Amino acid sequence: RTLQHTLDAPLCEGRALRVSRPWIAVATKGPDHATVRLMTLPDLIPRAALTLGGARRVSLRLSRDWLVVADDRGRVEVLDLQRGVVRRSLRV
Repeated sequence: RTLQHTLDAPLCEGRALRVSRPWIAVATKGPDHATVRLMTLPDLIPRAALTLGGARRVSLRLSRDWLVVADDRGRVEVLDLQRGVVRRSLRV
């Protein structure tokens, strides 16, 4: 089966797309921010969105249980996907 979806914005620089079933995480860039969207496969149902003001580069790490988001402004966000909560929100 082929998955096809059109993004409404260009991908961010860095590691901007990650897949770990049943999840897909995508980081797109806007004029003055980056947005990370978390969706479930195969239907691409939106589950979460995170806006990172001023970010241009985003790095994503994704597993079945965790999403780790880091940006070029030193922010690190750790989301627990099983419980639906933010476990860490750091500035490094």
